[in-house]
Amino acid sequence: MAELEDTLRAFPLVGSTMSIADYVKTINRVLHGGDPSYYRVPADSELVQDEWGGSYVVPGRELIAQYLQLYEMSAGPEDFANLVDYNYQNAKVTAFLRSNRRTDLVRIDRAIRRYMQIHPPPVPTDLTGSSELYLAVNDLVVSGQFKSILVSLTLVFLLTSFMFRSPLAGLFNALPLFFGIFLNFAFMGWSGIYLNLMTMV
Repeated sequence: MAELEDTLRAFPLVGSTMSIADYVKTINRVLHGGDPSYYRVPADSELVQDEWGGSYVVPGRELIAQYLQLYEMSAGPEDFANLVDYNYQNAKVTAFLRSNRRTDLVRIDRAIRRYMQIHPPPVPTDLTGSSELYLAVNDLVVSGQFKSILVSLTLVFLLTSFMFRSPLAGLFNALPLFFGIFLNFAFMGWSGIYLNLMTMV
């Protein structure tokens, strides 16, 4: 999770990220006197010093469990409600994006999926959130609108061809509509107006 957050933060379009790993790293640093080198998730095994000058090895999982228990005893357990489930079986990484443009969202989505293919997570992982929902709805609306435009042009051509009993007359009626739509989209592209839910309608 921490590595995924570091990868996400490398994108200029990602403002910040948040997960349970951030809490673990902060607690680890605080319990080591604020030493910046301890702002990390504990390793599989950590060398811990006791108050008598001795040292011993502690498994990282146990250390993390103690950190989380310590935090829950000193603060509200509901602080983690938005990051993990009650049994600590499912967790999430939240990325705050600086843009809601479809092209930017697609670029980030592809980068995350590529990262997850190269570094497969040890547990089942899904991409979700408002950006994924926006992309899905946006694609459905844009494709639906394109289909409706094509159907409208075809129906105008067929209806006018039938009315004037000439396919050439139907073509002459459909061409102004086609060029009107084409010029509209051409102007949008030239002026940098992206296709999205609002502009497509």
